[in-house]
Amino acid sequence: AAGDDVSTPDRCRAVAEGIRQFPDALAFGSNYEVIDGDSRSLGFSQPEHRLGPGAVIAWHRSVFTSFSPLGKELKVEDAPLYPRVFLLGGTYVKLPQVTLQYRMDGHSFTGQDRNNVLNVQKYFLKVRKVLIKVMEQRFTDIATARTFHKENKWLDLLEERQKWADNEIRKDIVEREETIRILEAPFFSKLRFLLCNTAPSLRMGFAQRLKLILSTYRPLIWLKRKITRPVSWSEMIAKETVPELPTELSPLVIDARYYLTHIDHDFCGSDYFESFERDFLTPERRKALQIP
Repeated sequence: AAGDDVSTPDRCRAVAEGIRQFPDALAFGSNYEVIDGDSRSLGFSQPEHRLGPGAVIAWHRSVFTSFSPLGKELKVEDAPLYPRVFLLGGTYVKLPQVTLQYRMDGHSFTGQDRNNVLNVQKYFLKVRKVLIKVMEQRFTDIATARTFHKENKWLDLLEERQKWADNEIRKDIVEREETIRILEAPFFSKLRFLLCNTAPSLRMGFAQRLKLILSTYRPLIWLKRKITRPVSWSEMIAKETVPELPTELSPLVIDARYYLTHIDHDFCGSDYFESFERDFLTPERRKALQIP
């Protein structure tokens, strides 16, 4: 667990039991409880969500020893590690137990003021640039797997999924950089953008361009804050959690095929659903993955 999260007293026992039940698994996640800065419960993770935060995952030693060390420039470790499970031919298992108290206290980005469109765009641009470093590590790991684990029948498709995600992230970076340029531009540049769409890569209609430009003017931001009730931190958390977990839950086993066919089962690329269905799950890949 991370420094501000809390492992439950029986976490190691739950993972040990999982190892005995699923000896081929290379990573174990679980359900978790969300707590605030004062350790008060805010609910539990959605039981149908298979992949949780990195703090809830326990990794098999081979996930580290079979590949080169993670680069020092990486800002995260869970995102580059996760595909290694499938490159090694293993599975990920989500255990039904609650093994972690995951702290969300409003000091992260999701607790910040979202009315400042420029700051939101700059934040997501920073996140996307971190993900590019993650993708570089993933491609290095794929090259390693092709040398030492080439018997894995899913290697080609695993690499193609990473190429798809890398391409989408890079396109997203271009669009966010363009958006920031518009938001920081002087008045007449904004006016040209509104009338002529001087940033075609954003693929915005007139109404969208107008909304973007108006979001930069302080009087309108002030008015929006006055007439719109801000969503509280607890309300945002409530949308992502459940008050209690069902009493009977079974372990969920995720293999490479499941990973390749579900966009929401990765730390990278889950924002690009339409592209995933259109550009990655092509008819040829659907046939290879045995998707109807």
